[in-house]
Amino acid sequence: FSSKAVWESMRDYAPIVEWANLIWHPSRISKHAFCLWLAILGVHWTGDKLLPLGIVPSAQCFFNCGDNESVEHLFFACPYSQLIWQKVLCMCNIHRQILPWSFEIQWMVDHTRGNRFPHMIRKLAFGDIVYHLWMERNQEALIVAFFPRSPSYSKFRETLLLSWFGMCLLLLTQTITFAPWVAIGDCSTRMRSGNVSFLCSTSMLSYAGANLLRCLLSCYWDGSLLW
Repeated sequence: FSSKAVWESMRDYAPIVEWANLIWHPSRISKHAFCLWLAILGVHWTGDKLLPLGIVPSAQCFFNCGDNESVEHLFFACPYSQLIWQKVLCMCNIHRQILPWSFEIQWMVDHTRGNRFPHMIRKLAFGDIVYHLWMERNQEALIVAFFPRSPSYSKFRETLLLSWFGMCLLLLTQTITFAPWVAIGDCSTRMRSGNVSFLCSTSMLSYAGANLLRCLLSCYWDGSLLW
């Protein structure tokens, strides 16, 4: 008896979609990947789906932009999400116009093929921005009030830097001896170097990690070669 054989005999088969590796890559963060998967399928319960069911009184975007909310609007037609995504792209050294959602997906698919370091960074950034925008949207929906403010992407930046910091060190373990093991967690990060271990809080690492990552990248890659 094999549970795998039973599952293979029961499940439906379909062609592999071209965006599969954009979501289910080796360095994925599970909750980010799941949220991105739902966003690509277009099944998030946005205002345009909730209004016909009578769950919300209006389909207007919770980020107070005046337009009706949909998956395509939230990612990234809304001025709020668009500006944050633009800044995240700049962090990835990508300078281009923001595209409609379906074209953004296709652009990411075309420019993240394989598991090279810059491609993995883009995949992580894409999953991270979608997840945090959806979580912030839900928060605004629950408090039923969004006060206009200058878009802040500090939490996006912190999460990305933590992910990139750990990923960069893991990829460089064969060439550098500092911090051969790094585990990224929600609350803390432990770094070991030889027999010495350090426990750093997320807030501490968000600053130190940014500087160390910048130093590592500048030492091991030329910017034009990296991107």
